[in-house]
Amino acid sequence: MTGSRIFPGDKVLIRKEPSVESDQIALVLVNEEEATLNRVKYLDGTAIIYPDNPSYEPMIYSIRDIEIIGYVVQVIFNQYEKNIRYRPYRRYL
Repeated sequence: MTGSRIFPGDKVLIRKEPSVESDQIALVLVNEEEATLNRVKYLDGTAIIYPDNPSYEPMIYSIRDIEIIGYVVQVIFNQYEKNIRYRPYRRYL
């Protein structure tokens, strides 16, 4: 979810809800075995699970094959990791 500024090490608070609006970032259980944090869009009985990172392709599932666990309400950034990642830019702040 780097396109949404959510990086490894960040903590994400999820509000448990069985459904979400289209284009919300949600925690989704796919095929009862894999959880993913991505945006969800609904279209004609299908759910398009797509990342904000352009390096990854959207995934299309039947609505029956996914379970919405909840949606993101807050991101707690791991400041230590951010400082290392953006070290070259710190001198300009």
